[in-house]
Amino acid sequence: MYVKNNKGLIAIIIILAILVIALGVYIFKGESIRQWVSKDVPKTTEENNTKYEEDVNKIITLGTGMKRPGQYKPSEQYYIIDNRKYELNTLVNSLKNEELKKEINTFIKESTDKLENKRSDFQQYIEEGNKEREKIERAGNKLDYYRVISTNGNLGDESDPIQIFTEWKCTNGYLSISLSYKYAYGELINRTSRKDSKIFNYGPYEIYCATYDLYTGKRIQFSDLFFEGEDYGAELYEFMKGKIATDIMEQYVKREFTTLPQDYQYFTIENIIFNKQNLYFSEATEISTAYYYTMFPTLSIARDMKNIFSNDVKIETDDALGKPMVQITQIQINNNTYVIGKIKHWDKNIENKINNSIIKCAEELDKNGIFDKINKNNIFTVTSWQYNYDGEKIRTMVIQQLNNKEQAIEILLNAQTGDIEELYYREDVSAGETSNETVRNSILKELNSILQKLKK
Repeated sequence: MYVKNNKGLIAIIIILAILVIALGVYIFKGESIRQWVSKDVPKTTEENNTKYEEDVNKIITLGTGMKRPGQYKPSEQYYIIDNRKYELNTLVNSLKNEELKKEINTFIKESTDKLENKRSDFQQYIEEGNKEREKIERAGNKLDYYRVISTNGNLGDESDPIQIFTEWKCTNGYLSISLSYKYAYGELINRTSRKDSKIFNYGPYEIYCATYDLYTGKRIQFSDLFFEGEDYGAELYEFMKGKIATDIMEQYVKREFTTLPQDYQYFTIENIIFNKQNLYFSEATEISTAYYYTMFPTLSIARDMKNIFSNDVKIETDDALGKPMVQITQIQINNNTYVIGKIKHWDKNIENKINNSIIKCAEELDKNGIFDKINKNNIFTVTSWQYNYDGEKIRTMVIQQLNNKEQAIEILLNAQTGDIEELYYREDVSAGETSNETVRNSILKELNSILQKLKK
């Protein structure tokens, strides 16, 4: 009797052990799935941080593009092809260089095929990710955390088929092409004072891009965007530091940006791109360089593209692009956070003079509580960085970031001397009612007093 009961007990124990093991496997598998889709910032150890720093120190950041021209100054007139007027295949097939035409068409076809093969992976990525994330609210509606972006810009409507974005830009003899799947993620972000200006973070799930020098007929690498032998590391770091501070929500940053290697492949002439699997961010993102053309100095040299295309392609000019770079960066003054637009001027003496003046201006604005008065009176200011140079004047800004909203004081400088000529703000009339004249005149009077002090 004892033996029989003991055998029964042993059988029960074995069954329980099997159940425990099965449960453990299920939990482990489930946890693995959660880790895959959650994309939380990975914990870094001292060991892998040391390896990361060693790897970064090995990265070469010397430009491999054209030699810097004597008396270099960014061209004030650029040559472009309007990408609203031509389909990409029409443009490419208009190239006179037959070998280059064939190479580009091959790139487009191969990239399209690769994306089509990853369509189901992309769909699974969105669906699995949404199982682990709470829905977000938009205009009283519930949206999934991850949302496919269709080419018609319809965010959040998963009934739309997954579509390939085909984008191109042609400026000064450089043609950039990108093909991608894109998705939006997370909550709405409000980066301005306007209550209705919230936007989504977004980026490419998968992207293939290539940039060609139409004069040499060669595909270029990232370092070809910088003058030969010149180190782009420090300037790229400052640029990215400012863009991360202003354009990317903090929770998506995995580690501080350091640099990009010479052969970094995810770029166009108007974007630095990080797809879903990258070193610095937990989600995909695109960093726009569209209004920072001296960020990539070789692009700022005008080339008229004559005899590159057949006669049915119209070459146009654009005066708006020939401007110094506004290098956006974040500073702290008396525990207040400000974003300032430093100027990348072709004359280093003027550049230093301007940037010292901008910092002094920010300090005076803080000291005099100008932004407090703007916020107190419910004024909404324009915070656009576009079109900051007209050949004679440079426009930049000091922006206060407060509670995910921004207010801006604009600074007008002489492009030839670097002298500050005017301090002012522009009210965003689309954000609501404008301030009364008494309030406006009072603030402008204080700005004029600060201006006179800075001129001394």
